Amino acid sequence: MKSVLRLAGTLLLWFTCCYYSFLKQGDLKFSEYITSLLPLRYTSELTVFEEQEDAVICALRLYSGNGFNLHAQIRNPRIPGKVPAILLLGGMMTGKKAVEYAYHIDHVLLISPDYPYEVRSKYNIWTMLSDIHKAHQALHLQIRDNLVLLDFLRTWDRIDTSKISLIGYSFGVPFACATAELDKKLKGLALIYGGADLKYLLQKNLKLYHSFVDEVLIHLFGVFLSDFEPSRHAANLKLLPVILINGEFDKKIPEESARSLQNAIPFEKTVIWLPTDHVHPKNRSLSLGIITHLRQWYKEHNLN
Repeated sequence: MKSVLRLAGTLLLWFTCCYYSFLKQGDLKFSEYITSLLPLRYTSELTVFEEQEDAVICALRLYSGNGFNLHAQIRNPRIPGKVPAILLLGGMMTGKKAVEYAYHIDHVLLISPDYPYEVRSKYNIWTMLSDIHKAHQALHLQIRDNLVLLDFLRTWDRIDTSKISLIGYSFGVPFACATAELDKKLKGLALIYGGADLKYLLQKNLKLYHSFVDEVLIHLFGVFLSDFEPSRHAANLKLLPVILINGEFDKKIPEESARSLQNAIPFEKTVIWLPTDHVHPKNRSLSLGIITHLRQWYKEHNLN
């Protein structure tokens, strides 16, 4: 009886996954954001909410009458004149607060967007399936938001437009790769503790249920995330300065995945391996070590 119920449950799960994969996913193309979403007419609101010794933290809202609504956070250094700018894409739970973990950055303006999908505190298999289409659309909207923010930076007289770059940390790396492929004006790209082969990463990180259920979910999520595969977008990057930093003992982004992303970039890049596990914004010593490497790299390429 148990084997019959298990077979019935497996078939039901497979049919549900097929429905979400092939009927609800829809046809979303990154290239459409260049032609239909940019340039986008929007209103901007900038509000100061924290004064620091070396910077001012601001809340940014961009919105328009057609329902477009983007929230981001800015760390604006207390120095006069034009400054370089970095679009910072942090971890899933960090979002726009990523700028708060940029220790001792006092000469570059940082801007981080809020991710448009709100992560639930708890998931079960049904909430995962009910959210997956919404999450997929939100991930695509994130690419749009990144391009809009880069457009916003280039119209702001505070910014040295010859020194606008992009950093992706962990969860932000796939978005950074896709954004950098589309935005041909970027002057630098840093990929921190990220990797390629998303299906492989799901296999390493998704341990929720019985093995056969996890395997079904991995295949399903693999379909939905296939258009965000970092190696695909990295292979199409224009020639620009790129740095990749990874951890030698990172269990979330194993060495095979990190090297796959490194090898996908079809030109010379800077690769640094640190003797650490996965990056976490509250690990201050690791963050400072990464920032030290980035500061030196930015100096070498005249980006800071």
